[in-house]
Amino acid sequence: MIGSNVTISNTNHPLHYQLRPQDQMYSKEVVIEDYVWISGNVVISTGVHIGAGSVIGAGSVVTRDIPAMTLAYGVPCRAIRRITDETFISSNRSHLMRRCKPAIEDICTYVILRTC
Repeated sequence: MIGSNVTISNTNHPLHYQLRPQDQMYSKEVVIEDYVWISGNVVISTGVHIGAGSVIGAGSVVTRDIPAMTLAYGVPCRAIRRITDETFISSNRSHLMRRCKPAIEDICTYVILRTC
């Protein structure tokens, strides 16, 4: 998933001033693995590798590799913490309970009415 106004740059110019007037450029591969969420207004620099399942916060400038399953943000972007199964469970527990409770009550009501 990629937010709006994201810049992915895979080319750059030489740092040395004598090479720049010759219009020399170089290119490095940018790798974005599966299930990555890149928020809006992110800039991804040349040669960066973003691991699977990572989340890049809005407005970040990614200049280094980001490991898989990592929350990263900032200017420059840095890894803040790992994303684990426990993270998913704790962040979705209340949402799942709100969604499941009415369904369970409906099933119980149905079973009670059918058995009467």
